[in-house]
Amino acid sequence: MRVDRRVPRGPGGWSLVELAIALATAGVPAFAAGSLLSESFSPDPSDRESALALRAMKRTLETVQGGTVEFEDLFRAYNDDPSDDPGGPGTAPGANFAVDGLEPRPGDADRSPGRIEFPSPEGRPGVLREDLTAELFGLAVDHDLDGDGIVDDSNHAGDYLLLPVLVRVEWAGSSGEESRSLRTFLAKR
Repeated sequence: MRVDRRVPRGPGGWSLVELAIALATAGVPAFAAGSLLSESFSPDPSDRESALALRAMKRTLETVQGGTVEFEDLFRAYNDDPSDDPGGPGTAPGANFAVDGLEPRPGDADRSPGRIEFPSPEGRPGVLREDLTAELFGLAVDHDLDGDGIVDDSNHAGDYLLLPVLVRVEWAGSSGEESRSLRTFLAKR
């Protein structure tokens, strides 16, 4: 007669070996899924930098449009010519602005990644021209800024009703030199 020496297990019981195998089998995919999820929620450095640039550009546009400067003085306050500032030379914010969290490009003279641009001829930042709006904005046609129905090459710094503004941020990023820009037209409210 033969004696069975195995200890009977209760219904549904697991041995330690079976439990270890089950945990190892389920643990690997769970660990892989957790790693993928954590990587997908960790922003790429260039995405983070782009978000900082976009936030700074939007904040700058809001300041330009909704700040304390009268609409008629916006061009003079935010262009790159300090001699025509509304409150006297060197009293206005000017064209350049800092962007927290972004490094300026090497060789950037003012060390500010942000810049406000208008349709002005090269080397003449105090001049606002209608015939340069298409070039600045990448449009097919230039825009009448003073509402007279004619697009000309005159200086409209003192009589604009529509102000084209380009806000640009250029920085030395994690993946090289980066640049983002926003273009809009401002009108008196």
